[in-house]
Amino acid sequence: MLNGTQSTGTKAAIYARTAVQCQDQLERQIKLCREVAELKGWIIPPEYVCSDFGASAAIHANRPALLKLLLSAKQHPRPFDYVLVKGVSRFARSEADLELIIELFEQAGVRVYFVDEHIKSRQEDC
Repeated sequence: MLNGTQSTGTKAAIYARTAVQCQDQLERQIKLCREVAELKGWIIPPEYVCSDFGASAAIHANRPALLKLLLSAKQHPRPFDYVLVKGVSRFARSEADLELIIELFEQAGVRVYFVDEHIKSRQEDC
């Protein structure tokens, strides 16, 4: 049990990103995602709380934390079921880039949940 919330066994990674050199922004993003995970009863493995500091949202930008999550999502067994992100703009600025990143996670069986927008990507069951 997590602060009175029953764990569902669902695991979630957290991804935070800021384009400016502001550690406080990253910490606020991570805190918000942790709060949502706790409310849902999701487990956050500490090694999958990842952030890109001072990184552009462009897909071709150097974003090692996002790359780590994409590569980890392909592992078997999968280490997490969701990636929690504060908002869509933390993932990508262009719709095409956003769709590509979500598609890559979904191909690995991982859903993306955008906290600010209350949007969850879908993965169709086979």
